[in-house]
Amino acid sequence: MNAPNRRALVAVVALVLVAAAFGFAVLLGDRTTAGTAVPVQPTGSPADREAATTRDDVVRVGGDGARVLNTLRVATFDADYDAWEQVATGDLLDSLRTGRTSSRERFLAAGTSTTGHVLAAAAEQVDADRGTATVLVALRVTAESATAPTETLVRVLVTVTRTADGWRLSGIAHAPVR
Repeated sequence: MNAPNRRALVAVVALVLVAAAFGFAVLLGDRTTAGTAVPVQPTGSPADREAATTRDDVVRVGGDGARVLNTLRVATFDADYDAWEQVATGDLLDSLRTGRTSSRERFLAAGTSTTGHVLAAAAEQVDADRGTATVLVALRVTAESATAPTETLVRVLVTVTRTADGWRLSGIAHAPVR
């Protein structure tokens, strides 16, 4: 096969691949907006739709709560700590409230601010009847001190509990790598 025919064949193959990719994109639909996941509307029974909505809620609350609990800045300590208490319930909330004064002293003495950014979150288990769920969250935590900022990748397992005010975090722990 001579060079012009080879180039023509490569061009045709490339065109077919681009057309196939476009076809898959149209078939699957755009499920993101500016890099943010958009929930896909479930098509099953009302119970399936309710379960999917509950799952989406616990993932959102779990991810946001993990971000909040990994954000604490020197300049806004009280507002950040208030946010911690707002996302928590049960024993976790009690622990945060009783430890606030000692946490403030240690944190301000250290002088390091942290900011959490959710990279991914997924429901590991949801029990809507009992009002409990566990969410695995991957975060990038940026720590800023007098020296250069550092970034750490963190995986946490968040326990979420349904309350009268909606879903709240009732526990958080480092997630083991399996």
